[in-house]
Amino acid sequence: MINKIKTNGHIVLMVMAPVALVGFLFAQNGNSTKSTPPVTQSGTIPAQPFPGQRVRAIPAVPAIPAVLKSKFICPKTPQFSVLSSLDPSWSMNNPVPVIDGIAYYYGIEVMLKSKSGALFVAGYKTTASSYHIMHTSTDNGVTWKPVELPIDKLAYWNIVVSIVEDKNGVIYAGGTSLWKSADGGNTWEILPMPYPDTYYGGFRPINEMFITQDNSLIASFPGVAFGIDGMFFGLQPGGYMPAKAYKSTNGGNSWNELFSHNYLITSIVEAGDGALVFRDYVGSNVDSVYRYSGGVITKTFTNPVALSEPNIGLLKATDGALYLTAVDTAFNPDTMDYEQPGFALLAAYKSVDNGMTWTKLGMLPNSWTNQGSIIEATDGSMYASSFSLCDRKDSVYKSTDKGVTWSTLATAPNFKSTPRAGYYFKIFSILEVSGKVLIVGNAPVIFSTK
Repeated sequence: MINKIKTNGHIVLMVMAPVALVGFLFAQNGNSTKSTPPVTQSGTIPAQPFPGQRVRAIPAVPAIPAVLKSKFICPKTPQFSVLSSLDPSWSMNNPVPVIDGIAYYYGIEVMLKSKSGALFVAGYKTTASSYHIMHTSTDNGVTWKPVELPIDKLAYWNIVVSIVEDKNGVIYAGGTSLWKSADGGNTWEILPMPYPDTYYGGFRPINEMFITQDNSLIASFPGVAFGIDGMFFGLQPGGYMPAKAYKSTNGGNSWNELFSHNYLITSIVEAGDGALVFRDYVGSNVDSVYRYSGGVITKTFTNPVALSEPNIGLLKATDGALYLTAVDTAFNPDTMDYEQPGFALLAAYKSVDNGMTWTKLGMLPNSWTNQGSIIEATDGSMYASSFSLCDRKDSVYKSTDKGVTWSTLATAPNFKSTPRAGYYFKIFSILEVSGKVLIVGNAPVIFSTK
């Protein structure tokens, strides 16, 4: 679908992927920021004219080697089941309703379990009347009620793509605006957005947030192209504008700019030595890991094959080590035996020196695409997701030994009818709650293990 938007006298063509968040145009607003300190790039790749953005298009089944389609032998794996739905009109038989010839898409981007035990989910619904979905549950996801966020008149739409909670129980929801709740999500206030856009006259959307060891809030913002999930504006007149990371030490009331980066920052964690370790996503689907310390950005890991999704992430575990999934660094498409049962493209990696070096751990069986973050459950188990070569859809993998070995836990459910060939349920986020694993993605539904 292509829409025309008129802004500041200019006509902008917006190419909108069907599973898309509708556009971001923002009005000007006052804010308090400080300029970035000098940053040295060490070992980084040079800027490209079209840096990658976190874009969610309709999931298309990844290309699979032909030999697998006929010779690969797969074990039977259980499916996730429906736990609850945010929209009673949605069904597995009609996952993308078409109204007046227009398909309406749903998505849940993120989940959070708060210190009080309440769950929060947030995402989008591409209808003319509602562009944001945020709900909360006090019974582990069985029932949900909407969260009423104050309308930010300075943003065209209210969309949430990141939710974090600080050490004092304050919850932040970020996307097209930044909201804050000091009472467990009952009431919310709007905070200043630190990243101005000099051409469109407003602010860029928050892409990712996290809480540091000193309880500060860090937020990252996309670069030259607007977009969280499905919308892309081309180069702005006047040239390149980078992605940036900001830090607030006073609850989001004012911000200091930390550093700029050439590509979309998909995940940031704080290492034990205080360095910020972050991951990026490049338009060619390649990604890398960097350390930011003492004003220097150093690349420490690069995914060797272009099979990454734009939500790839990092985990800082309770043991202090850092974890990620990526394509096996030993992968060689000329020698890899695709016919071998149990073939896997992805491996888990671990860093015990604050993200400086990475050691390969175990492989995720039958895995193919690199997506999301490893998460850690309350019992120390780890979970990750990937498109499964066996099941031809997304699966969740489990490790009970800190990533050394992995097994397939369950596969995503099957949509029974779709508006286009190849549309399938795509996992956006994983959460463990009271021994059950919950998944959300491109549907207004929370799925769970039994």
